[in-house]
Amino acid sequence: MKQNDLMRKQEEFERVFKQLKLALAVAQRKGDRIGEILLLYNLGMGYELMNRLEQALECYSQTLAIQREMGDRTGESISLDRIGMAYYLTNRLEDALKYFEQSLATARELGSRSGEVSVLHHIGMVYEATNRFDDALKHYKQSLEIERKIGDPAGEASTLHQVGFVCQVTGRFEDALEYYNQSLAIRRKMGDCSGEAKTLHHVGIVCQETGRFGDALAYYGESLKIARKIGDHAVEAVALHHIGMVYGDMSNFQDALVKYSESLSIVREIGDRAGEAKNFHEIGIVYQYAGRLEDALGYYSESLAIERQIGDRASEAETLCQMGRAYQSDNRSENALEHFNRGLAIWRDMGYRVHEARALCQIGRVYEYMGHLGDALKHYEKSLAIEAEIGSKTDEEITLLAMARLKKKMGKGKKELA
Repeated sequence: MKQNDLMRKQEEFERVFKQLKLALAVAQRKGDRIGEILLLYNLGMGYELMNRLEQALECYSQTLAIQREMGDRTGESISLDRIGMAYYLTNRLEDALKYFEQSLATARELGSRSGEVSVLHHIGMVYEATNRFDDALKHYKQSLEIERKIGDPAGEASTLHQVGFVCQVTGRFEDALEYYNQSLAIRRKMGDCSGEAKTLHHVGIVCQETGRFGDALAYYGESLKIARKIGDHAVEAVALHHIGMVYGDMSNFQDALVKYSESLSIVREIGDRAGEAKNFHEIGIVYQYAGRLEDALGYYSESLAIERQIGDRASEAETLCQMGRAYQSDNRSENALEHFNRGLAIWRDMGYRVHEARALCQIGRVYEYMGHLGDALKHYEKSLAIEAEIGSKTDEEITLLAMARLKKKMGKGKKELA
């Protein structure tokens, strides 16, 4: 959506909000509780669509209170689910899970299979976001089983995609491709062009992560073609961004910069600040690899400023850690430690254990480079403990190798002193 279109949409929503509030006031004066529920719920949905999530929560909470007062258990289950989603979108994941579980219990009590399947999917999303991937798969597969029983192909395609994504992020790439291709077949049969573009894009990501760069470019290209055909500028920008990433992986830095610039132009036009920050981040990486460190740090700083402005703490932490890596590549260890520790604090606060472990390992490497071997070992041990706890095998292997290297250095140092 272009910037002018976005402004018109916002103006239209404001007009609708005004009308809904006037109608709500009338319903409240008349004591029309059913009307009040419908109007509050629609207001909540509107606020959610506009990302005004605190206002959405207020409306859904009022709706829930009335439904409980009236004994409307079906409505109660739906409102609990919407409250959970609002908390999920504000990254308050424990609160989200609490409300989703209440909604699920109510839906099951009522025998509402459609309600149950929706909430199971949402619970899977929470577990996915907190890196509890086995729990995510369990809930997605329960959702998938019901979707197939009740004949919900759209829901089935969406859940297959999410199962594929969990397999992707846990390194089970062949399984990921299998699920993505099942999702893709359903979406093509349904004529769901938007969903098709999304899944094609993720197949491209798997190909990129497994080093099949030609295939990745082909799938991103298909996704880009569909996005342009249907006028989905957001997906178009993401596809261009990832094509830039592939070119970067291939050390084709000039073409990478061209694609990032094309993506950047679109996200600025549609007012996508998060997309703008991501492009600045990746442009920074290109300049870092090209040895233009100050240019890289400048782009990282622009990315960081936007991430703080929009409250994207996860991306802020990732950019801080990337700046740490940039400083370390220039042997500026104190700067590196400062940025890694700031990133670490955010990961801990958010409960992102896998990222916390990686930051600890990176800090350990900096201390090792500085010759502070005791501090390095302490951070490697903390990293390893988390990796063992959460079952992150690949990260655990990397940390064990780092510790073995470090202990060899420490043993050598003791021999030299003797």
